[in-house]
Amino acid sequence: MLEEFQTANLKLSEVRNKDEVRWEAPVAPWYKVNSDAANFTSNNSTELRAIIRDRSGCVETAFSKSLPLLLGPLEAEAKALEERLLFSWDVGVRDVLFECDSKIFYDAVTGCSDPPLVISHITEVKIPIMCSSGLSAVTAPMAITTGAAGVGVGSAVNKLNDVVAMIAEGLVQTFIDNWPQYEHRICYRHLYNNFRKNHPGVLIKEMFWRATKATYKGEFDRVMDELKEIDVDGHSWLDAHSTTKWARHMFSEDGLTNTILNNMCESFNSKILKFRSKPIISMLECIRLYLMTRFQENRKKILRVESNICAKVLKRLHKEKLAACRWLACWAGQTQSEVKNGLQSFVVDLAIAHCSCRKWDINGIPCAHAITCIFFNRQDVEQYVHPCYHVSTYKACYEPIISPINGQNMWRPSGVTPVQPPIKRRPLSRPKKKRAREPNEPTSRKADISKQCKACATQLHSNYTTPIRRYHTKSRCTSQLQQQQLKSKAEKDKGGHIRDSKGF
Repeated sequence: MLEEFQTANLKLSEVRNKDEVRWEAPVAPWYKVNSDAANFTSNNSTELRAIIRDRSGCVETAFSKSLPLLLGPLEAEAKALEERLLFSWDVGVRDVLFECDSKIFYDAVTGCSDPPLVISHITEVKIPIMCSSGLSAVTAPMAITTGAAGVGVGSAVNKLNDVVAMIAEGLVQTFIDNWPQYEHRICYRHLYNNFRKNHPGVLIKEMFWRATKATYKGEFDRVMDELKEIDVDGHSWLDAHSTTKWARHMFSEDGLTNTILNNMCESFNSKILKFRSKPIISMLECIRLYLMTRFQENRKKILRVESNICAKVLKRLHKEKLAACRWLACWAGQTQSEVKNGLQSFVVDLAIAHCSCRKWDINGIPCAHAITCIFFNRQDVEQYVHPCYHVSTYKACYEPIISPINGQNMWRPSGVTPVQPPIKRRPLSRPKKKRAREPNEPTSRKADISKQCKACATQLHSNYTTPIRRYHTKSRCTSQLQQQQLKSKAEKDKGGHIRDSKGF
């Protein structure tokens, strides 16, 4: 009876096939990444999912991504591998094994067979790295391995330092091979963002900034020695970038600029931010119109300048004049002098516009040491400024005119069927317009500071959405104050008339 009851009410356990492959934990210190992709025809999208586990099977992190298009099976598998590789790089996991369930894709990646056309671009995976022009994408090969649990792909990004050095050298070598006449500089902010991940701290940041602004080799070496006493690993990390030009003492004298930030590109990107979301022709037309009006505004503004040097250069020159009072010029003969301040001394040659601090050589504006010698010779400082900062040079740069053109209403019909715009697929969330800020970057929003109205002494806040600030305007407040003054004056006059009528 008991056996019959168990047979009727209890489910028999399924017998698992011994040859079936199950998930196996990786060997320390490796992590294993599993991912999958699925197509949804209802909204024409492809969903990508990935999960990272350690050697004990615990979930470290996971990610999900939706692509607004339908991909084939091989394309989805290849895209999932690319996304999980980049995801592992972003979260800081380097020693990873990737499992996939496609034998065709595995043979294509390992080189056992030629990859199909749809996944031929995935045989090399893109790895991001910061450079002077922002975030670039560089390809790096993958190391393939197989595991007992199935097909695994081990990324070469487990050797982080080697990969970063290889990519950086590749970028620098690319600029040397293709544009040898130009100097490739590394943006200070982007380099510091990579440096700060493993070497944070206010003191280290200050020394990094001092080393970047050093204009000659001796000062740079002294700051780097101080940094080595505080953080040996940070010094080694920066010393590995000695082949790239990220400090001012490495700059050549041809560029005549000591800029160490990529602010020029950032400023241009902020100006065209509202144009980038438009179609290609409309975007280019908006940029052309912006440049055309900007050229004319600059031509108009420069006419109000009365000096021979541009205004901003005069401000920098004035700061150098104030710093020149701390130095003493010792004339050696002809145009050569030695400038001293305590134990510090520099050699200045006015004939060739040279100072041993290299500040004058790099940017073309006389430094404090050179200005001390110029004042010693009773000469004008402005005549030693490089001609590229003259107003005449500025006018010559903006002299060409961007000619206006007719709009689409004046175009001739080409007889070709016009290209129809693609189907607009609006995502669920609000589109992002602002750029991604750094973790420690301050926001541009004004602080909520309380202010006091001068007319009625009412406490106001900088937030315009508050009811007091919204309905409290200066004109309304002033008119109410005037009415109160007139009312009090009328009452005073009325009271005085009553007193006069009583004879007081």
